[in-house]
Amino acid sequence: MNVEKLRRQLIEITRNNYEFPKTLDINNLADDMLLALKSPDGNLRDRLTLECFFRLIPSGKLSNIKCRAYLKRLIGPEFLLNGLGGEEDDTVFSRAFAPYVIGVILKYNREVDNKFLDATDFAEVLDAGLQVLSEEVDYRGFVDGKGWAESIGHIADFFGVMAIDSQYQEEDLKLMLKGLISKICIGDINHGVAIFRIAEAVKIIINRDVIDEEYFSGLVSGMLNMTNSGNETYDIRLKNNRSEFLFGLSWRLKERFPNFWKITLDAYFELIQ
Repeated sequence: MNVEKLRRQLIEITRNNYEFPKTLDINNLADDMLLALKSPDGNLRDRLTLECFFRLIPSGKLSNIKCRAYLKRLIGPEFLLNGLGGEEDDTVFSRAFAPYVIGVILKYNREVDNKFLDATDFAEVLDAGLQVLSEEVDYRGFVDGKGWAESIGHIADFFGVMAIDSQYQEEDLKLMLKGLISKICIGDINHGVAIFRIAEAVKIIINRDVIDEEYFSGLVSGMLNMTNSGNETYDIRLKNNRSEFLFGLSWRLKERFPNFWKITLDAYFELIQ
């Protein structure tokens, strides 16, 4: 990949209102864009490559076969699972930005008549997403000189996209809920804005109207019944993460799900007492 050539091409595309010139080989361009998702250059990765992917995939200029092949690569060790569970390094960018392109592919598959993803594809996407929630330990937000990482917030956004898809049924949605809430129930770091992105994803899951109140109540009770570790800093972060999540979720549920709202709000007040 010629990075500077790609940069010039993407800048020209953005200046022309995301029109992709007919003189460009779209497949080669997209291949280079895919690799640029792993770049530590925030401008190339976020503002150029990602924004162009948001327009390119829905345009239909890539074949369904190509989109499916990209999805397979994106959920594997080259991107979403790249460096997962390891030290803080630049592999976080591939994990943090692959979810957005996967999400665009899922959305595009929903909108076209000729579906190109099958049940196995959906299962593999879910498994990979849950693995990231379970094993991600790089909680950095903005990285100086390299732009946003925010891997937890980005994977939460991705789960919100996944949850809309009717391919995912009750048991899948329960796994999503458990995975998202498990990331709240840690005190390694104060998740900050990622908490509200997780809350938004949980709201989208509940919006599917397949999660019953009893199951949801059990998950919330589990959040309350955690014992302190004895490490004061860890325990303060743990309490803050849970209380901010419960508060943020409660007002998201109030209008459409009053019973879920009450469960969540009651838990919030119990936790902060």
